[in-house]
Amino acid sequence: MAIKKKTVAIFSREHQSCYEWLINFFLTTGIVKDVRPVHISNDYQKFREEASKCNFAILYHSKNRGRINVTDVTDSLYDDELQHLNNQHGKKNVIVVIDDLEDSDNEKKIAILNTQPSIRELAQDLFLFSTSEKAFLHDHQKDRYQTQTDLTQKMDDLKKTIEGKKVKSRGNHGVVDVDRSEEPGEPLSTRDYGVERSGGPQQPQSRRCKICVIVSGAACVIIFIIVLVTQLNHHTPPVNGTTTPGYTSTHDNTPLIIQKVLASSSSSSSTFIYIAQEYTVATGYLFILLRIHL
Repeated sequence: MAIKKKTVAIFSREHQSCYEWLINFFLTTGIVKDVRPVHISNDYQKFREEASKCNFAILYHSKNRGRINVTDVTDSLYDDELQHLNNQHGKKNVIVVIDDLEDSDNEKKIAILNTQPSIRELAQDLFLFSTSEKAFLHDHQKDRYQTQTDLTQKMDDLKKTIEGKKVKSRGNHGVVDVDRSEEPGEPLSTRDYGVERSGGPQQPQSRRCKICVIVSGAACVIIFIIVLVTQLNHHTPPVNGTTTPGYTSTHDNTPLIIQKVLASSSSSSSTFIYIAQEYTVATGYLFILLRIHL
């Protein structure tokens, strides 16, 4: 059965001339039905409309803009757009392309994926191209890139990814075969990433936020316990019928059950305070480590 050609859209804040080489590559190799360049502006509704007109999306970014800030970093450019493309087309029909790099080897790719993990979570793959590779692809015609071994493998992987064929994924643990034709292409659950508003983007509810909320809540509970036990220890009235400042007699209006609880807490409150304090310190360290790691 012949593979149905896809309509590819390239989404970017860069001018079309920056990725003209990518458009020409797809058109000359004949692996796609059409290529649609889409400029991302502040008109989010227009972006949504364009995203619905294709069945494969490429998010393009150029290092010439100054930084590699696709997502998950300060002043990232494509957080909402990448999330929406994933919701619209599924992970297997979204890739990210970054070019104009000084270095485009596998170590550079791993470094980017580690610092911007949403690319790995929301896109099928990340393709990097150096300045020299981009110039070679821009200046040469069809199949001339095959004189460059590494570039040949990269472009073949790019074609197979769009066609949904089996490719070799080079990651932290060597080279493994990945059959992308069998991977699920449905969008990630809105329970994990939120539901978009009709009038604009909805920020994803990320895993790191959930962890921070849980840890912060646990810390608040522990602090509350410390304060409560401390107050019980400080204000425990005597139960032998004697009087102390602040308590006229044990025969006051305090219910008997409360007096017994307060009396019994006197002997163990110090232990509770010590344990609670230790848990608070440990929770604080855990919270800091989570923030650094995430």
